[in-house]
Amino acid sequence: MSDDLSHPKFPLIPGIVGGLGPFAHVGFERRLLELSAKRFGADGDADFPEWVVSSVPQIPVRSEALADRTLDLKPYLLRSFRRLWNAGADFLAVICNTAHAFLPAIADEIPLPLVHVVTETVDYVLRNYPSVKRVGLLATTGTCRFGLFSQIFAARGVELVYPPDSEDESDPSNLMERLIMQAIYGPYINGKRSGGIKSGRLDVGDPSPRDLLRQAATFLVEQQAAEVVIPACSEISLVMGSDDAPVPIVDTMDVLALAVLDLARGERSLQDLPSPDAWPEPKR
Repeated sequence: MSDDLSHPKFPLIPGIVGGLGPFAHVGFERRLLELSAKRFGADGDADFPEWVVSSVPQIPVRSEALADRTLDLKPYLLRSFRRLWNAGADFLAVICNTAHAFLPAIADEIPLPLVHVVTETVDYVLRNYPSVKRVGLLATTGTCRFGLFSQIFAARGVELVYPPDSEDESDPSNLMERLIMQAIYGPYINGKRSGGIKSGRLDVGDPSPRDLLRQAATFLVEQQAAEVVIPACSEISLVMGSDDAPVPIVDTMDVLALAVLDLARGERSLQDLPSPDAWPEPKR
């Protein structure tokens, strides 16, 4: 949406859907700033890109909504999309991996082109690690159980592995619960989750969320032979770094930030984004 005030270096304006959770989109915005400085030499206010944000923290928990059809994300997502469109955004980015499971069902109502974190990440991994055969995923139960990443990786001849999962959250072998979900949401206390990265406790506790996620990454590499590890939750992205696994880490939020900057700068065309027909739909 160009006018006389358009940014000379970043002519397109990204619209960021945040609040899923609140700390995560702030972390993503920091990534945009850091990458702008690193890639384009931005060092003064006017060198950084514009963007607009819609933060919607009251949106239902995505993993729970995938399991419980009475929890409807559509009105929250569409309200954010329309809000960003009205604010002058040229394209959209959703700062939650699991929320992408709900996008195919509302694709016809999304008013702007959307950068899809799953397709972007799979393309990035296979472009940079073309010989990879097994990839480890650190993500919520919703992202893993409903196959958002596994569908596209399988179509490209790559096996996706993740920590053991079970419907029984008390099962000691359920590493998805013990290492991933507790790191993100905290453990159950009196029937309710408390603590974890969602509450801003990024490196607090014994073990801390980062310690738990490091254990999960080590399991993926040592027990499941993962050659690359993908943190595929925007909360996990807040605490994990490149030295937290013995193999390369490809963070979905880094991949998304790179794509957003390239599109905003005009180095990629919005017309080149995969159409909604290529977006993975959740397995039922």
